[in-house]
Amino acid sequence: MKKIIWIYKGAKISWARFYCLATTFITKLYFILNNVKFKRGLKSSGTPVIHLSINASCYIGEYLTLGNWVQNNASGIIARCKIEVRNQAILQIGNHVGITATTIICHNKIIIEDHVKIGVGTHIYDTNFHNINPKDRIYLDKLETVRNAPIYIKKNAFIGAFCIILKGVTIGENSIIAAGSVVVHNVPANEIWGGNPAQFIKKIDF
Repeated sequence: MKKIIWIYKGAKISWARFYCLATTFITKLYFILNNVKFKRGLKSSGTPVIHLSINASCYIGEYLTLGNWVQNNASGIIARCKIEVRNQAILQIGNHVGITATTIICHNKIIIEDHVKIGVGTHIYDTNFHNINPKDRIYLDKLETVRNAPIYIKKNAFIGAFCIILKGVTIGENSIIAAGSVVVHNVPANEIWGGNPAQFIKKIDF
């Protein structure tokens, strides 16, 4: 039974509901302070980690749902969403997107379209973070030579838990990425892919 903590004008509010309302309000403040542009319907259970560099851009559509709270997390892990957008990079999240304990690191461009679902523990990186050439890594990485490439996740895509989506990847409309996959190649629309590296499994029948 859910513990009732507040009754107002006959309406009963449980601890979980109160927590969600409070942390959604705090998340909106985080977004405003970090210059994140967002629309109506934002919902957050728990608070995410947000960082935008001075010249970074982040645009969030309607009804984004963020899962940051262990009680509402099917995996049981204690983790929050992390959104980091670096200098001159662009992160765009569409309408009715849901993410749980997901890390998004954007150094170039990441576009997540409408109705995308991203499973718990997934990591999305549009950068290598470090140079491939060992000579450039020995003392101090030359950031200008680190490889970055845009990521596009198209409408209605579903990414399972604990996936890693790497730079330069496009995931097509309606496609599904199986849990635990590492995606390094483009995934066409209407297909199921899985594995490390992720490979074609089958077409999706409508």
